[in-house]
Parts: sequence; C-alpha cells; structure tokens
Amino acid sequence: MAVRERKKRKRNSSFFIKRPSKRLERKEGFFILLPLLFFFGAAIAGDLDKGEIGERNIRFLFSSGICPGSFLYAPKKNETLYSISRKFNMCPGLLKEINDISEGEKLPNRLKIVSANFSIVIEREKNVLTLYRDGKFFKEYSVASGRDFSTPLGEYWIMSKLINPPWVSNGKVIESSDSDYPLGTRWMGLSDTRVGIHGTKDPQYIGQYVSSGCIRMHNRDVEELFKIVPFGTKVIIKE
Repeated sequence: MAVRERKKRKRNSSFFIKRPSKRLERKEGFFILLPLLFFFGAAIAGDLDKGEIGERNIRFLFSSGICPGSFLYAPKKNETLYSISRKFNMCPGLLKEINDISEGEKLPNRLKIVSANFSIVIEREKNVLTLYRDGKFFKEYSVASGRDFSTPLGEYWIMSKLINPPWVSNGKVIESSDSDYPLGTRWMGLSDTRVGIHGTKDPQYIGQYVSSGCIRMHNRDVEELFKIVPFGTKVIIKE
C-alpha cells in the first residue's frame, strides 16, 4: 500500500522538470526551495538594504531554477536562440547564460524564459542608475555623469549595444586596445545619439561628474546590465 501511494504521488507531481537542459535538472529540493526563497525574500525585503536586495534579485535572475516571473518553453522547429530572444524580448546573453548554452550549440528541448519589462532611471544629481523590473526596484548601480550637469535630461531608449566598440575622437579612431580608449568593455547607445551608457578605464571617478555627457559605470556593472536589458529598454534621465 505504501509503495503504491509513493508511486501515485510521483506520477501526480508536475512541479519537477525532466532535464530540459544541462542546468535545468531535476533537483527536487532545489526546485521547491527556490520559489519559497523568492516569496519569503520578498516578504523580508524591508529588512534588507538596496544593495542586498539587488544582489538577491540578480542571483534569482541568473539562476537556472524556475521561479515567479519565469517559465519553460519548448523551442519550435527552425527557431534559433536569437529568434526566441526577440519573441520574448530577452537579451540573447541572458537566455544563453541561464540555460547554459554556448554559441552555436543546439538548443535543448526546454528553455527557461524570463518574462520581464526592464526599465532604467538615472538620477543625475545622485549619480545613481536604478534598474526596474515591471516597475519595481531591481538593482541600483553607482555611475559617473557629465561635467557641469551636461548629461541631458529626458526619456530615451537603448538603440545599440556593442562590445569593445571603436571610439572616434577628433577624427581619430581609438580601438579598445589603445591606452587612451575611454569606453570600458561595453557600450549601450541611447536614442539621443550624444549619450551612451558605457564602462570605464578609470573606476576611481565613478560617483563624480567627469564625463562629456555619457553615463559611466564600473565594467563589471555595465557587463551585468548589458546582459539584462534588451534593445528598446526605456531610459529616463532626471535630476
């Protein structure tokens, strides 16, 4: 009787998934614990500072477990990682990382998809960039902005994303390998072509007003943000 009941419980359990990819494995304790941690974490968020909340949110976002705001998707014939990314408005980098997919690798039978609408608010006076998910606080980053408050206020969208792009200054092309290359490891260009969000080779100036109008970030931070926000992400720059 006990054996029959155990088998019945096992058949009726639809909470676990059967190895859809290398990281989305059937780990019974893990997949129960992760959603519980998410809910309880939200309940005690008032006891955490913004830094702790942001790091917790990043861990959940980049984890392989299914938690609130994510679901499993079965790729259709002829779909690619990039077409699926566009379909669900996800960054390909995020989709690859949470599903442990290498470039050019065959897609697994199931993919973890994150359903989210990310947006960015930059407070020029505080030199703070805040990432929001579905209108709620997600993570805060320290940045540097323009000298004499030259960073323009307004509402923009991310229109380009580049890794180590060449920089043109006074008609001269400066490559990422050059000693005077200013952009750090990532560039996200806004709909105002005068402004971008990028890394820096001078992290000691983060938090200050030193740029010609762009938003500078620590390279580790801009690389993280680069993976999260897709093209078209709204960026608001305010006082």
